[in-house]
Amino acid sequence: MAQLVDAILKTEARPVGCVVSTEHFSMLRPEHQRALRDPYYIALQEVTKGLSLAAIPKDVPVVLEQVAMVYAHQEDFGATPFGRVEQLWRVIKAEAVWGQWMGTYSCARPQAVLPLQAADLFAYEITHEFETWIKRPQIKMRWPLKQILTNAKDQLLIKVFTLPAMIQCLAESGALQESTDFTLAAYGDFANVKSALLKRIEE
Repeated sequence: MAQLVDAILKTEARPVGCVVSTEHFSMLRPEHQRALRDPYYIALQEVTKGLSLAAIPKDVPVVLEQVAMVYAHQEDFGATPFGRVEQLWRVIKAEAVWGQWMGTYSCARPQAVLPLQAADLFAYEITHEFETWIKRPQIKMRWPLKQILTNAKDQLLIKVFTLPAMIQCLAESGALQESTDFTLAAYGDFANVKSALLKRIEE
């Protein structure tokens, strides 16, 4: 594990991630679940946005750079050539402000593309951290994640979707207008999970 993490650190990879609570997703009303389709697509859009924002020019004169994006091949959700994921990706590129930094789309199997294997490791670690944070907060952050986050603590682009964040996403998309009787109270009183990753790195 130490050798794997060291290899990732040497590339100076920038951590971009999204964790979606499937438990909270199941609490949404059926029409709101349909609007968001699946937790997979919530995470897909956020990670795509994060990858794009990583290319925002930092210096003057401004040089437009774009990010070539490779997604793990996934038959069930359409992460295939010309599948649903590519169709969604092209809509985002055409309509989102950050689409100007989206370069090319492709999909591949992790065993054929080493960066996807690194992404799998990071996805496992950040999901494990989120579950620990919620269910066993007394447990400290795992060593691999601590190393990755410490190495890029000034460039973290990580988002956690709990119920309030999903409701905000629905509101911004206009999907809540389909339910005229909608109120936040209909979902109960859920506290949003605030990021404490940087604090946990120091523990």
